[in-house]
Amino acid sequence: MEWRSKKRYVILGFGVVALTVLALGAYKSQSPKGIEAELGASGVLLPSIGDFRVTKAEARKVSDLSVTNVEAESNGTLLRLELTRGMDAKLAQLYLEEKRVGIESLFVTQPAHYPGIITREVDCPPQFQPEKGALGDMTYYVMYANDRFSYGVCVQDFVTYRSLMGLMYCEDQKMFLEAKLFSPADLFDKTEALKLLGSLSCA
Repeated sequence: MEWRSKKRYVILGFGVVALTVLALGAYKSQSPKGIEAELGASGVLLPSIGDFRVTKAEARKVSDLSVTNVEAESNGTLLRLELTRGMDAKLAQLYLEEKRVGIESLFVTQPAHYPGIITREVDCPPQFQPEKGALGDMTYYVMYANDRFSYGVCVQDFVTYRSLMGLMYCEDQKMFLEAKLFSPADLFDKTEALKLLGSLSCA
């Protein structure tokens, strides 16, 4: 009986070791990988990506659309990409216009919640207004963001990041691309940010 008990413990011990090895293998397979591989599998090229590493990737269905979200990080800079497949040109144009209105509405003059004698409106100073431009087929905005990566910041005390947002539609692939790059405000390099997102294209 004692020998059988020892044998049972030995078998259980091997089972625990095997499960541990499998678990470690599974954990290792989920470790961050290069963003080029992740985007390449999604039909997107970003040759100027540098040493960004994927920290999160997920896919979902929204009606007839397939949406892939990818997050990557490098030295305190965060890159967020949303790839929407199955979108025709008409819907893409409506989507782009919706994005434009949503962004620009964050910075228009608003009635003060508690109007007083001095001010009846809340205005966003010029230095916090978004900078809009075009880079090839991409429409971009340069904006400030807070510590929650939200836009519409109009007060210096709430500024954490400087951000570049790029919006682009690839008609042949029926894919809409939205890219957001967030860098610490004092480290943001507009030239480098535009170089990075400017290299974004559909494979």
